[in-house]
Amino acid sequence: MKTKFTYLWMVVMTMVLALGFTACSDDDEPAGASASILGEWEQINDAGTVIVINFQSGKRGQINYAFENGDSSIENFEYDYIETERLLTIINSQLDGQYEVTLTSTTLRLNELNYQGNPTGTYYDFTRR
Repeated sequence: MKTKFTYLWMVVMTMVLALGFTACSDDDEPAGASASILGEWEQINDAGTVIVINFQSGKRGQINYAFENGDSSIENFEYDYIETERLLTIINSQLDGQYEVTLTSTTLRLNELNYQGNPTGTYYDFTRR
């Protein structure tokens, strides 16, 4: 009886330890990290264009395009971001539309949504500058 109890106790403790190690992850946000959409985010697309999108307070922003041939352009836009729903709407831009937002302190993914609010399969990945 004592052997069975000892064996059962070891099994339970092993399960508890396994659960404890699984719950800890090294991909947690660093202490004090800010996961705000505000600020500058950068992407280099397949054509080599550097795109910097800057979400400013006041629901305004700016997109800077630096093309591989040395040309550049700047585009101002307005946006609405509902943080609790992770829903971003960009207005008056080449990126007009609605996006589902996945955000960490260093990465921003914009998943394009169609008019019914469903993902289109197009997404844009940015890193914080």
